[in-house]
Amino acid sequence: MTPSPARILIFLLPTPSLIPPPPVRRPHRALAGTARCAPEAVAGGGFVVIEDDLSELLQILPRDLRDNLQNEPRRDQLLEVILDLGRRPEARFLGNSGGQYLRDNEISQLELEEAQRAVGEFGGDNRAGIEGTLHRISAIRSRKGMVVGLTCRVGRAVNGHVDMVRDLLNYKESILFLGRPGVGKTTVMREIARVLADEFQKRGR
Repeated sequence: MTPSPARILIFLLPTPSLIPPPPVRRPHRALAGTARCAPEAVAGGGFVVIEDDLSELLQILPRDLRDNLQNEPRRDQLLEVILDLGRRPEARFLGNSGGQYLRDNEISQLELEEAQRAVGEFGGDNRAGIEGTLHRISAIRSRKGMVVGLTCRVGRAVNGHVDMVRDLLNYKESILFLGRPGVGKTTVMREIARVLADEFQKRGR
């Protein structure tokens, strides 16, 4: 008996510039280390819950940058912060093709070293995380192995987006997600793994 060929279901995620992610309602003040969760209504009924632990990521940044981003009106859309030695620190936001400089002064070696100590040990792939969060820190090293740049990417846990692909889970086929960086591919796959475990009693790898 000839086995049937494998099929792949392709799912395109829209770019942030066309359909922005749902906004997050935040309290006016938040203590460092606290998680922020907010339910938001979505089209077709239901809710998504967004949790970003943004304060944990800001703690590794120089104080002036931390204060700058705490007061940034678009911090709910913050995608990543780039700290490169000898260059001005830059923040990038969802839906924007370019970045925004956070100050005129360049990043110093001392600031990079302090941020590196706050993050902790990096793996062999020059990546690290912040314990208890989904934030990812990537390091750029010189030929001598010295860290000369850090890219601090915001990780957000979003529960509720699996509804747009829930019917595809019953096909037992592979699903390919396509989309630009920051549109939520990892978020959707993480939610699918949760649903497979909780509702279908399956474990994702």
